Amino acid sequence: MDSPCSQIQNSLKNLLDLRTQFAETYSRVDENKDRHDPENKQAIEYSLALMEETKLAQELLNLQLQYASQKKILYQTSLLESFPDDEEYDAIEGIDREVYPIPTLEQFTERIKAKREMVKNKYEQGFTKLILVPFGMPLSILIMRYAQLLNQHNKENTLFSTDGTKLDLEVDNPVFFWDGYLGLKPNKKPNKEIIYEADRAGDLIYFPNNFDKDDHQGKTKLELLKEENGSQAWQILLLEDLPDLPAENKGKTIKDRKQLEANKTPNDYLKAIQTQKQYQSEQGLTLESWLIYAITQLQEKNQAIDDYQGQGKACYLTGSYQKKFGSVPYAYWSRVDRQAELSGSYPGFPRGRDACRSGVMI
Repeated sequence: MDSPCSQIQNSLKNLLDLRTQFAETYSRVDENKDRHDPENKQAIEYSLALMEETKLAQELLNLQLQYASQKKILYQTSLLESFPDDEEYDAIEGIDREVYPIPTLEQFTERIKAKREMVKNKYEQGFTKLILVPFGMPLSILIMRYAQLLNQHNKENTLFSTDGTKLDLEVDNPVFFWDGYLGLKPNKKPNKEIIYEADRAGDLIYFPNNFDKDDHQGKTKLELLKEENGSQAWQILLLEDLPDLPAENKGKTIKDRKQLEANKTPNDYLKAIQTQKQYQSEQGLTLESWLIYAITQLQEKNQAIDDYQGQGKACYLTGSYQKKFGSVPYAYWSRVDRQAELSGSYPGFPRGRDACRSGVMI
């Protein structure tokens, strides 16, 4: 098996070879000849085919480079560990106490190739940002790591909004979370004891078809981990790289797809993603995937995402549902409270400050 570095080098070589072939083939096209001339027609058709192959090779190389960057970020934030066995491998520990290795670059590349047409279509629609989501691990750890990272950036004076504003931070509580996700035992200790975790308890539902306590048709994290040999422990997503979600009537249309805009209900967003052809292959984000995108943006750009008091909007996370309270998670940055906030809302409640982000699972 080639090393990740060798695989990326091979992809780069393939891209350069395709570019050379395209240049050589296109040089044989005679613009003074009729396009239906047999030799000219063959050169034109081959040039167009090589152009498409070159484009796909460029996309693959870009995604492989992002994979390497994501893995580095997961290490930097202590979300990824080396587990010694017969040989060391990089993995997470799930809420079921099982160890789940991160997909290798080779496995990642195979997933891309297996869904080539879908990836190509969504990439052209703007889904160019890759995130690796350690979905199987406890939500509490992801929240803790994001809080630690915010404090680190605040200490280094590298915590900004997308408009360049230096953000203040509530250092003792950098991430507010609703007790419908995590419950803490009331005491005066600096490290409070966790007494309730919605993902462990099975109250947090993932990928529901309805926001209905009795008919959500979604699954718990433990149920998902039992499927397909634990493949859901790591979720690979493509996102639009939009740390600021569009306001109402401000979404762009890219390749026949209109960006999701603010001021609709969670029910509206869920239905649109499920039923409209332009959103085919998409799904709402979970709390876990939002946190990884937030961590990534902070590490790469020193920016907080979904700053609704700045240029952004709060984000409904329609890939999650708190069935115990009938609530849809949403997340944002609060300048007033000086913290990231993980809250919840009723499914039929629209606000101009709230929008939705979707992703494509590979």
